[in-house]
Amino acid sequence: MEADAAKLNGPYAAAVAAVAERLETVGPARAEFDDVDAFLASVADAPPSRVLHRGGAWGALHAALVNDAGDVAAPFSTSEARPFPGAPGLAFGSVDEAVAADPAARPWASLLVNGTFGAEANTADVVTSFMVDDATSACEPR
Repeated sequence: MEADAAKLNGPYAAAVAAVAERLETVGPARAEFDDVDAFLASVADAPPSRVLHRGGAWGALHAALVNDAGDVAAPFSTSEARPFPGAPGLAFGSVDEAVAADPAARPWASLLVNGTFGAEANTADVVTSFMVDDATSACEPR
């Protein structure tokens, strides 16, 4: 895409306006864009008709950790499947199901429910990265 370099290198608002103006001439027509946007919004919360790939347990753990507002949702349930916050059509299954499919998540599920990684966890091997958002920090090992 090409646009007026003087506008792009000027004030931010002018650069945004120049890009928007150019997109109107090279991108899909506004009406077509609005139609596609409306369709996608109408199916955003629909459950999938078939699962193409089941990811790791981490989405299920995070969905169990937080409520729809992104706040800590204690008490936690490992057997209840919760949709991912803000995306009701994105289901991960329960934590128990996720951990059964990905045993590496077991210490993290224990941390969520019990406040510890569990006796069987070798934290030197397990804890190689951290989540530092408020919800995860509230579950730090006791």
